[in-house]
Amino acid sequence: MRSNDFQFPRVGVIGGGQLARMMLPAARRLGIRLVVLDPTENAPAAAGADLFLQGDLYDEKALRRLSELVDFLTFEIEHTSTEVLAVLESEGTVIRPSATVLRSIQDKLTQKQLLSHAGLPVPRFATVPEPERLDPVAQGFAYPCVWKTRFGGYDGRGVRMLRNASDCEELRAGAGAGAGAGAATSATASATAAAMLEEAVDIEAEFAVLVARDLTGEVLSYPPLRMRFHDEANVLDVVELPSELDPSELNELCRVAEEAVRVLDGVGLFAVELFLTSGGGVLINEIAPRPHNSGHLTIEACYTDQFEQHLRAVCGLPLGAVAVKTPAVMCNLLGHETAVGAPYLSGAQDALRIPGVNLHWYGKAEVRPGRKMGHITAVAPELDDARERCRAAEALVKVYGSVQEDTQ
Repeated sequence: MRSNDFQFPRVGVIGGGQLARMMLPAARRLGIRLVVLDPTENAPAAAGADLFLQGDLYDEKALRRLSELVDFLTFEIEHTSTEVLAVLESEGTVIRPSATVLRSIQDKLTQKQLLSHAGLPVPRFATVPEPERLDPVAQGFAYPCVWKTRFGGYDGRGVRMLRNASDCEELRAGAGAGAGAGAATSATASATAAAMLEEAVDIEAEFAVLVARDLTGEVLSYPPLRMRFHDEANVLDVVELPSELDPSELNELCRVAEEAVRVLDGVGLFAVELFLTSGGGVLINEIAPRPHNSGHLTIEACYTDQFEQHLRAVCGLPLGAVAVKTPAVMCNLLGHETAVGAPYLSGAQDALRIPGVNLHWYGKAEVRPGRKMGHITAVAPELDDARERCRAAEALVKVYGSVQEDTQ
């Protein structure tokens, strides 16, 4: 085979959720076959994968079986065993990004330490001793400050703002009670896990920069995406592209994000979440080593969407163009506050009559209050028009369940 020839690989994807589902069209365009592993029989990516394996993402037998069926592994979720992946790597399995990169990102404290030691800007942070001894003031933090679990938190889970000593005492009390019955909140129940503190940053805006790094070390970033979060659910709500910032701020966001990915020395697509402070500074919040909720609008807005870019990077193909074709605004479709059971949509027909509105449904079998079930992307020649279309569509579309919880 000549050096510039391409063999169409079989790629093993750890996780079969909506990100793997949205990776499937890109894989088919490129002639890449995806073998997907997920613990749920009816996972979103199960029906469309070239081969679907049901198994626990921490189970060595399941991960080993997946590795034996493919040319290399990647993932759409971080919640898997880096210990098992490291063993597989030592035996010759290729994993992109590597088990070492995943391990560094899984632990939010290790992630922050790695970035800080490299001289990159992050909020001030510290590890938390035993939960019962949690005392931000003794560790030099003023209220408010942020408490985070080091492992496993996502979509607002495992994160809590400590506004005063009473919040801190409530968290300590939850830790003493343990994670069993009677724990009041997911954050409180998680207090028995390893945790960390961060200073509360005076944030002007939050952004994500999607950065692709290929096998040669070439790095390419998408224009920064403006993120807005749901006040109550603390989950990503709306994303806008392009961001209405001056060129110097855009360049600084991209520079910091690209340098962070170089420090990790990873291969694939990385979503670097950043704070733009009220003083105009840039701080790294967190990094995801995979396609990300913030980048879904690249399907309509950019020449190369984030899912194709990830596959290009891990498969040794040239990185695709990241220029913006059209302004776009995305909003998540979350389960209604009373929704449980099998999901159904209300208002989708009316929303899809709006010019430029695109509906993406994730195929999840069950809905829960606040669960991400799909998203809407609206495009228009001007960003203001895209915002208006997205707001109009979001107001029309609701996700309910076959069983409605009793809210009385």
